[in-house]
Amino acid sequence: MYMDEKMEMRQQDLVVVCVCDGYDNIPASFKKFATEKGFYDEQVLIDGGFMVKNRDGKSTMKTMDELMDKSVPSDKIPKNILHLF
Repeated sequence: MYMDEKMEMRQQDLVVVCVCDGYDNIPASFKKFATEKGFYDEQVLIDGGFMVKNRDGKSTMKTMDELMDKSVPSDKIPKNILHLF
């Protein structure tokens, strides 16, 4: 994060990371709180290509199959991975 000029952080600054067991398991109330406090922005995930909005306007994370390079055989695509955004 300190390498992102927009963050205006120094390498020695304290960073707290919230790890959740999948996007769908994050309560809507926490997403709202985090958005209001400025440390969660779904548009960053959409712009980065990690998330899409469906026809109903609901945000969904892409699957690993969708994110991986198409040259990677399906049996080599990780099934368990930690996402930190």
